[in-house]
Amino acid sequence: MNEDNNKNQTRIDTIDFVRGLAVVIMIFANSTPYLFDLKDIYSIRFIFSVAAPIFIFLAGFTSQMNFEKGKQVTFNRIFQILLIAVFIDIVIWRSVPFYTFDVLYLIAVSKFLLLFIQKINKPKSIFIFFIALALTYILLTNKMLFRFEIPDLLLSEFVKNPSLYVNSIPLSRFLFDGWFPIFPWVFIILTGSLFYKLYTLINVKQSISFIIIGLATLIFIFFQFFNAQFLVREKYLELFYPLNKLLLLIPISISVIILGLIKWKPNLNMSYINLIGKYSLFSYLMNALIDAFLELYNFNTSSFIIKILVLLSSVVLLIILLKTINTLKSKPIWAKIPMGLKFILGF
Repeated sequence: MNEDNNKNQTRIDTIDFVRGLAVVIMIFANSTPYLFDLKDIYSIRFIFSVAAPIFIFLAGFTSQMNFEKGKQVTFNRIFQILLIAVFIDIVIWRSVPFYTFDVLYLIAVSKFLLLFIQKINKPKSIFIFFIALALTYILLTNKMLFRFEIPDLLLSEFVKNPSLYVNSIPLSRFLFDGWFPIFPWVFIILTGSLFYKLYTLINVKQSISFIIIGLATLIFIFFQFFNAQFLVREKYLELFYPLNKLLLLIPISISVIILGLIKWKPNLNMSYINLIGKYSLFSYLMNALIDAFLELYNFNTSSFIIKILVLLSSVVLLIILLKTINTLKSKPIWAKIPMGLKFILGF
């Protein structure tokens, strides 16, 4: 999820800050359902819906930024993101990979797509591809059937009956009815790419206008759906299942806000938040481990205080690990850690 973890002069602090904030929101969003029943609290679910669009938009934004600065995303990085997605499915959730597709699959595939689009003619090609995809999506919208319930296929079930995989039509989940399908989320990736070019053209005063417009749109969406009923897909409380119609404005407005914020305040830095954002891929992996722990140990009967402490401990544990790793990276011992281990951990 983070573009690279190397120290370089082109790093924008605000990107790490926003991404780190998204990780913290993601931890609360993913872990809360194991501790509290919040499905009827719309305001909290709305906040939880902010994290994924941030990751996806920044994936496109940073890809274009690095490309324009001569630091194009490599196949190695794309493979790393995909490998961690597969690792989480197989090792942590004991489920079949490429069956349900979470945000890491989307980001990996989208970066692979951008790799070729960028080589053709930079932002102009992205814009043309964006329009082509949008028209395709509009034409196919009425033909798509969104499946709300799509539980993971456990490895044990697959071993007993491999046909379960093919019969479930995983390709449709990848394209339009999964957790984070290509349609329509690829538009947010492409928006990120296009917005980097816009970022280089606008001034600080204009950036404030972007923030105001984005916030106004988010507030409009919030009250537009305030009394609406949103079903909970599995244990996930986000509102964008499926992401269509007015709900598409959530990631779009978030993208507009981030664009304005990066231009207006490029040096936002709160040490712990930025540290989490800098190592967001590792943080994502840790969040999956935390959720697996919460699923294994039932806290439903625990007191409210215990549940809050468990939730906060997740963030504190992550910060301690990241501080330790960040320190180790400046020590000789870091070079002795196997490259394969660092690779699967997101470094």
